[in-house]
Amino acid sequence: MHEVILSFGSNLGNRYENLEKALYLVNQLPGTKIKKISKIYETSPVNTPDIQKFYLNCCAVAETEYEPHIFLGFCLGIETSLGRKRPYKNAPRIIDIDLIMYDRICIKTKNLTVPHTSWKDRKFVLQPLCDLYEDRQSGKENLNHLLNKLEKQHARLFDEGGTRLLERINSAM
Repeated sequence: MHEVILSFGSNLGNRYENLEKALYLVNQLPGTKIKKISKIYETSPVNTPDIQKFYLNCCAVAETEYEPHIFLGFCLGIETSLGRKRPYKNAPRIIDIDLIMYDRICIKTKNLTVPHTSWKDRKFVLQPLCDLYEDRQSGKENLNHLLNKLEKQHARLFDEGGTRLLERINSAM
């Protein structure tokens, strides 16, 4: 099994429900199991070309038997099945699923870069990661140090739901 860190975000429709559906669908993939879900944060849009609503974001640790490119394909398929459209770069989205880390290895291909290229620059990833890594360390990275550099990005606790949400998606099986 491979350990993956995923980031989930939504700023269209029922944002909480969109996160819940996406987490449920990832958990339903054969050979895949979500192990832990962060708290949910409301965060400001980053690098958007237009004015957008705030996002709800969370991160999750999962185990999967799939190789990175195959797993990414499943995540993109889940986005599409939930109605994700890509009219332009950084457009509002019903759901976004990013593969942040995969077994703590580095991958750089045309279609996939792991760790995710900008995870260190996004409070909407770092804040939930702090929930997953209670020692505030991800490999050699001190998450508090990275988070302090992003004071201008907004992130506020929206819901303590990580454990409760994990219980709900597991009981729905």
